[in-house]
Amino acid sequence: MGWDSNIVLVGFMGTGKTVVGLALAKWLDVRFLDTDQLIEEDQGVSIEAIFKQSGEKEFRKIEKRVVRNVVAFAKREPCVIATGGGTVVDTENLQCLKTIGPMVCLYADPEVIHARTVNDTCRPLLPTSGDMDRISAIEELLSLRRPSYESADICIDTSQGGIGDIVASVIKHLDRVNGERMNCVS
Repeated sequence: MGWDSNIVLVGFMGTGKTVVGLALAKWLDVRFLDTDQLIEEDQGVSIEAIFKQSGEKEFRKIEKRVVRNVVAFAKREPCVIATGGGTVVDTENLQCLKTIGPMVCLYADPEVIHARTVNDTCRPLLPTSGDMDRISAIEELLSLRRPSYESADICIDTSQGGIGDIVASVIKHLDRVNGERMNCVS
């Protein structure tokens, strides 16, 4: 397709950053990088284990280093990057990622996020039981993170539709944004 830019996917857990990112990278014929996966590979343990053993503060330090490495790589080769749900809450991470290409926020309704993550016990910031407790925790975290997510160039609702539909929507929105940037330059 000849895509020569990076795309940074941000958003809450369970919004589809990894599955959409993989499909988008395949469609654009570029590399896919997932910061959470890179953290696990770097540390040799799961994110859940990092949270349990070292806490969120240490995890965020590791995440910041991985983001810097990903940004350095992305300056050499176009790619699609999926970030962890809390990555862009850190303003340094947010600003750094915004320098390498358009930022796309994937979002979904709290009930949809709950349904997608209910059987996933590897979500260290969510309670492992009690549907209402889990939905409340999702709503609270979404509220705290919303300003960071809303700084994205494009926001796409993934509550409904298949992966193909969402990828097509991302491309359509990116084409529109790129067209507007081109019009501003000419």
